[in-house]
Amino acid sequence: MSQPHVESQPLRRVVIDHAESELGRRLVATLADDPGAEVVAADRVIEEYASGPAPSTGAIDVILLAPGHGPEIDGSTLGGVDVASVRLLVRRLEAVGARANSVVVVSSAMVYGAEPDNPLPLTEDAPRRPAPDSPFAEAKVALENEAVRSGQVLGGAPVAVLRPCLVVAPTQAAVNWLSRSLWHGPTARLGSVDPPRQYLHIDDLVRAIDHARRHRLDGAFNVAPSDWISSSRQLELAGRPAAVRVPDPVAHRVAEIGWRFLVTSTPPDIVAYAMRAWVVSSDRLRATGWEPRFESAEVFVIGHHESWWSKLSARRRQDLSLVGLAVLAAAASGGAGSVVRHAVRGRQVGAPGR
Repeated sequence: MSQPHVESQPLRRVVIDHAESELGRRLVATLADDPGAEVVAADRVIEEYASGPAPSTGAIDVILLAPGHGPEIDGSTLGGVDVASVRLLVRRLEAVGARANSVVVVSSAMVYGAEPDNPLPLTEDAPRRPAPDSPFAEAKVALENEAVRSGQVLGGAPVAVLRPCLVVAPTQAAVNWLSRSLWHGPTARLGSVDPPRQYLHIDDLVRAIDHARRHRLDGAFNVAPSDWISSSRQLELAGRPAAVRVPDPVAHRVAEIGWRFLVTSTPPDIVAYAMRAWVVSSDRLRATGWEPRFESAEVFVIGHHESWWSKLSARRRQDLSLVGLAVLAAAASGGAGSVVRHAVRGRQVGAPGR
């Protein structure tokens, strides 16, 4: 009895813009396990198109990561944003007549901005209004625009714009980064509000990228767990009391000094985002079949660094926090000595049993 004929699916070749980041390497590893996908270098594709007819394997999938020089901002391991490199890649592909089957770009939910009136949660229908003092968020908007253009010039391909929340990778470098960042609630309390946070496991982001590629998604999609965690929940998970609150008027200056002296791992550009809520809904992406495997609380625990600080007694942490805050605030105003003395004296007066 003859077996039914099963028509084989054509191999889909995938060009990844800058695959050397932690995110890129995890994506390459995922695609290596897919018999229907082959990761190819952009130069190879360009050479094939330039030498004659389009390859028999058909159009390519293009994944734009656009990592750039600069500090890590959102945990995606991409650092800054290099829009120019994406523009150059697309122009080279366009010049040889390359056609894309799909385009996926990794942006950020930070494009929605950090306004006090942000809805909770934000959906893809919210306007893009990046904080004016955040070059990272503004560059992500430019990257999205360039990605949409790339789909148009590469054969009218669908373009999936992915906007992840904060990302956490289970590596020591990533754990150290998060514990020293302005995103880490138990360490940094900037302003008068303790906003909720979302944390996305990097593997869930990888799966979202591949899902968007395979299903040729088109449009903007938030990438995040279905939940978010409050500041008090972060403190509970970290097993420590709240850090000393930095008042709104000096929050940016304190963040600047912390960055200058390598106390924090994130630049002061993100202060507005650290002080306000910008959690997002991923319902649109989940409706296409993607589901996160990790919740925010799980990811936060994965990314929490059990440091010398967390092993100190609550009272000792409070003493050190008061002195540290005083030094930073005083450095901003030029009166370190008097403010430190005031902070220590205040702590002594208010101590139990004194």
